[in-house]
Amino acid sequence: MLPELLPGLDGVPKGRGPWLARQVADRSAVTGGAPGTDAAGAVVTVAVRLR
Repeated sequence: MLPELLPGLDGVPKGRGPWLARQVADRSAVTGGAPGTDAAGAVVTVAVRLR
């Protein structure tokens, strides 16, 4: 079931990716760079059950 107002349809030009992944995945996680380092970026994990 999707809400009436989807992210990004309120005038914001981007940012729907993480929201959409949470809607279709069984599990999702976003973690930052490796602890104790200057690593920039993120690790995104999405799990979808295959039936």
